[in-house]
Amino acid sequence: MARKGTYFMSAPRNQLSEKLRREWREFSLAILFYILLTAAATVFGSVDRYDLSREAVHGFALWFLLLPAYLPLWIAGAFAWCAGVRLSFAGHEALALGAFDAAQALIVWAGVTFYTFRLRRPSIPHHARNFVRIVIFWGLFQLLCGAALGLWEHGGLAALHDCPRGSESTVTTPDRQ
Repeated sequence: MARKGTYFMSAPRNQLSEKLRREWREFSLAILFYILLTAAATVFGSVDRYDLSREAVHGFALWFLLLPAYLPLWIAGAFAWCAGVRLSFAGHEALALGAFDAAQALIVWAGVTFYTFRLRRPSIPHHARNFVRIVIFWGLFQLLCGAALGLWEHGGLAALHDCPRGSESTVTTPDRQ
């Protein structure tokens, strides 16, 4: 009888460990996908020069890289200011932003992993995974918007807007000429 009692007392602990590992694994996969998406945005964003003041195909990818990188950029700027060093990423802005984003993702992964297994709470990686998924879907949306703008500018969507050659049924108004 004593063995049965011991077995049932250890069952919730094993279920908790399994749930903990499952949530951590899903969080780790979300971080990995975020890093891959950041790498794709870095490649897509480094096509042209860094200019967010005008409409550009690669601007969507640059905005996706820039917004999560504000905290690492601020920290790097604070260290550079304290050390009297001038940071310059001229010509390689997208690469620097991608590196800052990937480094921040790895630091967040390490922190969440540490606190998850130290406190043994599966809710920590669960909530962190949901937040990372929100950022992933936002990044996918940004890259798709950049792709749509590229297709629009370079004529890839022109077939959707062509009217038949024989029938000119549109009337132009004087202010549209």
